Amino acid sequence: MVETWGRRKNVDNIVRAYFAELRTLIDSDAYLSETLANLKEPPFAYVGNAACASCHESETAQWETTAHARAKETLEAADKDQVPECQSCHTTGFGFRTGFATAATTPDFWQVGCESCHGPGGAHVEDTAAPYGIIVEDACTPCHTSHDSPDWDYETYLPKTVHDTGD
Repeated sequence: MVETWGRRKNVDNIVRAYFAELRTLIDSDAYLSETLANLKEPPFAYVGNAACASCHESETAQWETTAHARAKETLEAADKDQVPECQSCHTTGFGFRTGFATAATTPDFWQVGCESCHGPGGAHVEDTAAPYGIIVEDACTPCHTSHDSPDWDYETYLPKTVHDTGD
């Protein structure tokens, strides 16, 4: 950690105290109860990466090479893994009953998974012939904002995430 001084040190101490208090809050039964009570019903169920990988092995292998597969580690390195505002983009199905609720209750959704970009996969699992998974720029821009991803450009980054559709 970088040594700070003066007013910057005071701000750093306030931020550290905030994150410590946030971690305590998130570990509380009251927070868990409120979070679970406020989950929304998704248009279709989130099914998780394992359900996708069972049919889409090569796509899953390619995804594992991307930064999306390490979204949780990115937050952990920044000591922001407990910040709900960050979790909304670094998890799958955040805020929905069948998606990410908390790290403790839904660890399988604690990454940017297939459904973060392609949408909930429940209907596709029920009928694999149904069209599913087409990515358009609007699927990316809720998370890739000028504030959080200032250098992000759809045309530049799309080729880094496109899957081989050989399965």
